[in-house]
Amino acid sequence: MEKIFFEILVEDKIESVFHSVAESPEIFPKLFRGFFPLVPSIEKIETENNTPMQDGILRTLSIGDGSKVKERVLVHKPPFNQKYEMAEMNLVQKLFLNNMIGEFILKEESGKILVRWEYSFFPKKNVMAKLGVGILIWAFGKAMKNCLDNLKKFHEAKK
Repeated sequence: MEKIFFEILVEDKIESVFHSVAESPEIFPKLFRGFFPLVPSIEKIETENNTPMQDGILRTLSIGDGSKVKERVLVHKPPFNQKYEMAEMNLVQKLFLNNMIGEFILKEESGKILVRWEYSFFPKKNVMAKLGVGILIWAFGKAMKNCLDNLKKFHEAKK
């Protein structure tokens, strides 16, 4: 397993920030724009029958390259924590990884909201994975950092 994380301080209410990263199918795709050309953007997020976020729910993400992935929400504790794993990966992810687990952890700190986004990657044990997983993780980290920067701009522009 390999793990990366990024943190950012955001000026807004914790409920609003959590909603943006963990609950809103409208807002998060505007924030996660990928890292071209290695990590495509998220274009749309859907849950079956528009079911609200909760433990165990599956959400389908339409990706900018035309593929779809599914995430299973493992833990949903508003406004502090959401953990999810890949239930169905796209072709590139399947080449290199057995799974990916993401987690948002939010807490109030010095009058701001500290947003920590962690990702654990579970590489396959083959030659392809050994060659490509480092690049994939590096690029995904760039996409995560860009997303958190967009989150900060989005919330602080409202002030």
